[in-house]
Amino acid sequence: MHMRSFKTVIRDAAPWLAVTALIGGVDYITPSAYAFASMYFIPIFPAAWRSRAAGFVVAAASSFAWIYCDFVQRPVTDVGAQIWNYSTRIVVFILAVFLASTLQREQARIAELDRQRRSLLTLVEHEVPGPLRELATELRGMAGVDAEHADRLTRRAEQLLFLSNDLASLGELEAGSLQLHKRATNVVDIVHELRAGAVEGRHVLLTVPVAPLRANVDPDRLRQALDAMLREVGATSDTVSVDCRTDNGSVSISIASANMTMPATGAQIVRGDDASVGARTQLARVLLAAHGGTLSSVRESMGRGQRLIARLPI
Repeated sequence: MHMRSFKTVIRDAAPWLAVTALIGGVDYITPSAYAFASMYFIPIFPAAWRSRAAGFVVAAASSFAWIYCDFVQRPVTDVGAQIWNYSTRIVVFILAVFLASTLQREQARIAELDRQRRSLLTLVEHEVPGPLRELATELRGMAGVDAEHADRLTRRAEQLLFLSNDLASLGELEAGSLQLHKRATNVVDIVHELRAGAVEGRHVLLTVPVAPLRANVDPDRLRQALDAMLREVGATSDTVSVDCRTDNGSVSISIASANMTMPATGAQIVRGDDASVGARTQLARVLLAAHGGTLSSVRESMGRGQRLIARLPI
């Protein structure tokens, strides 16, 4: 087993040992006035990326080649200084191996986490919506259950269904498999449809222009993005205001809790790496980005309100 592992390490290191030998040969025949120490990093990094053990083998070979060439070309005038220089160079080579191999392992770990995330989203897409639809249907027709309780449970099941669909769409977008079918669309009509489809019991206050606002978008995906924004903001307030207007050559759609006091000027661009942002907001962000737009957000303290602002090029 150990012999097989040793052979694997040598096989991984062999191409970079050849590069080290080439650099050492050039270093040997080149006058000492030319510094070659940094050139030995060239084979160390890719070898360490392949495996840490291979990186150490190449680092040892690079250290030997550099020390030998330096010892042959330069007269030893201060033994202590020479030993110090050689030692520091070896330490730097070893640190380079640790750095490259650690980066490689982190990249592999992130790739595995991304694979697991995609598998989870695929599972959610295929396994969750069906049972939730059946549950919502059975709750509506269930006898002997208080109508108010049945209605509340049905709404919860529908919310979970919406969330599972959002997660599936987000996974498709990030995988690049979701196609957009853009065409000239009146954004004002989509905003009116948004209010018409609002959850029962939620009041939506509209501020929209009379004239059409046309943008080159996929109406279905834009409707999905705005619906995700409405449901995200609606989680903090039963009354939501929607403001649609033109702003510096773009369409601005602001969805906010009616009790918001913070101005829209305080909104910050939503980032994909923000762990505090929910799946609905991330879905809206990715959908808008696919249209060349942006999503900004501002929150009141203590979860008392939220404003999401979508901007799309006209």
